Amino acid sequence: GARGRHFLWPFHLLWFWRASRTPGAFGRARDATLGFLVSMRLPYHWWLGLRVFLGTLFWLVFPVTLMAIGHAPIPVAPVIGFIGAAWLAAMALYIPIIQARMAMLNSIRPMFEWREATRAYLRAPWSISLALVASLLSAIPLYLLKVEAVPDEALWLPSLLFAVFIFPARLLMGLALGAAEHRRHSSHWAFRWSGRLPLVPAAALYVLFVFLSQYISWSGIAGLYEQHAFLLPVPHGGM
Repeated sequence: GARGRHFLWPFHLLWFWRASRTPGAFGRARDATLGFLVSMRLPYHWWLGLRVFLGTLFWLVFPVTLMAIGHAPIPVAPVIGFIGAAWLAAMALYIPIIQARMAMLNSIRPMFEWREATRAYLRAPWSISLALVASLLSAIPLYLLKVEAVPDEALWLPSLLFAVFIFPARLLMGLALGAAEHRRHSSHWAFRWSGRLPLVPAAALYVLFVFLSQYISWSGIAGLYEQHAFLLPVPHGGM
């Protein structure tokens, strides 16, 4: 029954010592641990996460590859790179919604349901807009951690920051999508159009940092494929 406050309260050790001396303490601890592991539904969440990962990778690999081609020694390379950046900015406004719908429905089908993602936004424009902005902007500080290679024994530190920055944005998107699912009709046009105002600057700023990350990241151009806002793939490739 350990909780976060127990690690901050030294006198809880006395309770633990007394409880460990009672008959059947080991069996109760064993059963509670096994029950906790079963309640996590690890196989279910692993399979769900794998499908969401593959679906996200499918939509991101093409624009990111075009951005990487922008460095090729050919005359049209800058144009190709710009097309990839614009494509990535457009995808950034849909992928978090698609990921949340895939998790909600436990299916890969929402990966191709772009209209349903748009309809969800129309039903809760400002809620989803704020969740999208949080998803994109919360990933930007993570790129600053890649200026220098992190030793293998310290990789858990950026991973911890990765969860701290990204997890609240995922909760916001889940709440926003839940609000959209409880509404049958689209919001007023004023809310629908005003909700788009922060999306374009947020997407442009995120793509700008993704583009600049190849110049500051230890992994160079390969760092373009590490899209933290979409949990792709992990905070650091060495993990």
